[in-house]
Amino acid sequence: MSRFMNLLFALVAPAAAWEKAGPAPLPPEPRLSAEAAYEAIELDGDPGRPAFILSADVTGDGYPELLVSKFAGSGPAGSGRLDLYAMEKPGDARRWRRTTLADRIKFPNMPSLADVNGDGRADILLPYGFLACMPGKCGGIEWLENTGGGWKRHTVIHNYERFFHRAVLLDADGDGVKDMVAVGEKKGLFDGGSSEVYLFKGDVGGSFSGEPTFLAKGLGGVFDAGDIDGDGDTDLVSPEYFGRQASFAWLENAGGGDWRRHTIDNSSGGGIHLALVPDLYGDGVTRAVGANHTNTADDAAAPESAVFVFDIKSGSDAWPKTKISEGIKSRKSPLGGPQGAPGVFGTGDADGDGDTDIVVHGDGDPRVYLLEQVSRGKFRTAVVAEDMAQGAAVFCDAERDGLPEIVVSSYEKNKLVLLKRK
Repeated sequence: MSRFMNLLFALVAPAAAWEKAGPAPLPPEPRLSAEAAYEAIELDGDPGRPAFILSADVTGDGYPELLVSKFAGSGPAGSGRLDLYAMEKPGDARRWRRTTLADRIKFPNMPSLADVNGDGRADILLPYGFLACMPGKCGGIEWLENTGGGWKRHTVIHNYERFFHRAVLLDADGDGVKDMVAVGEKKGLFDGGSSEVYLFKGDVGGSFSGEPTFLAKGLGGVFDAGDIDGDGDTDLVSPEYFGRQASFAWLENAGGGDWRRHTIDNSSGGGIHLALVPDLYGDGVTRAVGANHTNTADDAAAPESAVFVFDIKSGSDAWPKTKISEGIKSRKSPLGGPQGAPGVFGTGDADGDGDTDIVVHGDGDPRVYLLEQVSRGKFRTAVVAEDMAQGAAVFCDAERDGLPEIVVSSYEKNKLVLLKRK
């Protein structure tokens, strides 16, 4: 199928958490399954096409809540929303109540928490937009102010030609005031598109310039921020997908507005998620975990769909890479709707043994995988849920017993499910 026809399909049909979903044969079953070890609890009978999930103590009551972005009727003519789920009884993971925090948002993406205005309360950063709005404009960023009694919406940028999957706060220019940094992505009509890193200049009290300042080309997807080179400032680590120059890259904050791009890996195809994980192996060392986004059913020559661990080497343009997953494979894409695997992931101690495990959504692969760390740096892949194509997966220790539940969304199936160990 031509690139033009693929894009035409995206213009008239809503997209899933990363790519448009559609019926297709399931890939072969992996050898290991842990699905029987979990009980699936439906959190919402009609969740509204749930996509990205954040598990955090949003309200400050000591228990985790769930922020879930909903694509609902998102598209050129429709919109989605951001919902908060809280347990009806703290510690009872079986029953949750839903509150809509923001609506009329086209393709709300990955929410995150930050104290934007310095009042000691956690606010919400909410980027949005996707390629299904092209050639129109539906990209933007909002932040939701936690007033202590509700949520007040503030617009940073709206109806922009590029879409945003994540936004972070950092002092980009060294003036002591937090700025907002995000990656604007765009799909081209006849090419893979492009991405650009933008700064939205911050001011005391939580206001931001609505005019983006260009920092660098590249990055995208669900990226992360941290001090990679130990010089005391904040750098960016990121996958690349639209207009990718690499699979994973990092952007060095060299100070004075100088940002220098470095390639982490260019052998894994397009990427969707890269995160810094402290003490991943229990040795006190921060490593990067990345998920690519490929489809070997469509293209046998494509890189294997997988999750990787990178050893951070700030002085090198290639970080040592270890594949830690097995058996992830996207189903073949339906007509006009390209898909890929895996999707986004979460980290936590799934089995209470004191180390860090990873739960990853298959996305174009309709299964959800637990990567259990069975010994230092060694992971075992198990399936914990099936028939959940296109969505996200996170850990959530709702009962605070040290054995976190897993929360999984499926845009395609309109499901929001909590997996509880039996």
